[in-house]
Amino acid sequence: MKKINFLFVVAAFSCFLPSLFAKRGERCVVIVSTGFNDDGKSKITLKLAKKADAIVRSQIASWNTHTGQKGNEVFQCYLLPPAIIRKNVECFFTQGMDLDCKQLLDEIELFEKKGFELKGRLWISSRSHIVMPYHRYLAELDNQKGRRKTHDFSPERRGISWCAADKRLRGGIRVADIMNEKTRNQRIKEMVEYANIVIKEVYGGTHIDVKEVQKEYADYAQRIKPYVSDLVEINLNKMLAAGKSVIVEATGGMFLDVGLGTVPFVSPSSTTVQGALVGSGIAIKRVGEVIGVVKAYGTRSGKGPFPTEIKDPAILDNFKKTIQKNFKDRSEANIIKYDTHTVPFLSASNELEKNCEMLCECDKDMRFGWLDLILVREAILINGIDTLALTMLDNLDDFEEIFVCYDYVLDGVNLDHLPPLAEDAARVKPRYMKFKGWKTSTQNIKKFSDLPEEARYFVKKIEMLCNNTPINYISVGPDNSQIIVVQESLIL
Repeated sequence: MKKINFLFVVAAFSCFLPSLFAKRGERCVVIVSTGFNDDGKSKITLKLAKKADAIVRSQIASWNTHTGQKGNEVFQCYLLPPAIIRKNVECFFTQGMDLDCKQLLDEIELFEKKGFELKGRLWISSRSHIVMPYHRYLAELDNQKGRRKTHDFSPERRGISWCAADKRLRGGIRVADIMNEKTRNQRIKEMVEYANIVIKEVYGGTHIDVKEVQKEYADYAQRIKPYVSDLVEINLNKMLAAGKSVIVEATGGMFLDVGLGTVPFVSPSSTTVQGALVGSGIAIKRVGEVIGVVKAYGTRSGKGPFPTEIKDPAILDNFKKTIQKNFKDRSEANIIKYDTHTVPFLSASNELEKNCEMLCECDKDMRFGWLDLILVREAILINGIDTLALTMLDNLDDFEEIFVCYDYVLDGVNLDHLPPLAEDAARVKPRYMKFKGWKTSTQNIKKFSDLPEEARYFVKKIEMLCNNTPINYISVGPDNSQIIVVQESLIL
């Protein structure tokens, strides 16, 4: 009888065994921004990468710089994640990436000159698309003369949207195309000749020389060959199946999503968790945790609706002084950065300041606002966010009063979401909750309990207003060590 009871208990327990351990067994963490910018995702990734086996970039790149700081060195690139300085991790660029070969090779060279060996740790999917010279030229022409001139999407002069459009039209050139010596020249010839028709007939531009492009990309193919693999997406899933940990860093801000964002002021990619997974080829059931990154205040680069934008000159001056101080501190550090000369139109048009720092916080067109919890709550729901990381809390250290948006009003109606039409999103009136500032530096604080009382209240109130989603990471300075860990990831 005892034996029968024992077998019954074992059988019953075995039914629940998969559900008990499935969550912990899938060690994929996805990090996503909840606003209009990256908001410090790369810093959180760099921190978590200490316990990870792989870092994944799976969506468009070259949009904004990604910055991380370790000691007196600042690592800033458009393509390579700062977390690649962790020698314990491999870095995977999956099929969702749009790669600028020159930019990538420049960044690889910069890191390797600093003593970071990337061969055997950096893997580029042969299925990734390539940003070609005609993509950049078309982007510039479109901004000058085409349908985009009204909005002036200056970042798109890097050619990302045109590359993404080619991909959606089942065209474009992939890494696999330039690696194939037999068909490379013919493939490039076809695409350049087609682009030249649009360049000349639609925009009145100058034809691009086919032979020059063929020669340029034959050289790139040889140089990136050690990093290219046909098995990137397969190997990532094998790693997760074997119990290894993988961090997927989504690109851009959630509200720059091509479908869910403030169209047309968006990126050409899906910047959600779902978009990051599609681009990576990682099975959705392998995701064990989603971390949402929330900046302690709001920012937006360039044009587009920004409900909580600050217009008060005194408050803006306070923000700018804080950012400029951090910029100066970083400028004096040893910066690994991407040389802007490889983006000729960007440099020539002088749209952005060179050596852009703080995740483009020194962008000439950077706009500042208060924290918008409407966006954060929407991002939590859509992305299935489990926990939050609050960044740049220290940039509020000098404020007497701090405001947080908890509600919108549009035409007399309360809203708890961002309207789909950009013109409506630009008209909403935010309603604010006021907080008392702490007026003391938080940059050397290591524990949550040591934060000023006002700062602790600010953090806890954000948690409560975000449906009690826990804030487990709090960034209080630019260095990787300046992160208060309230609760470490249970997945990594």
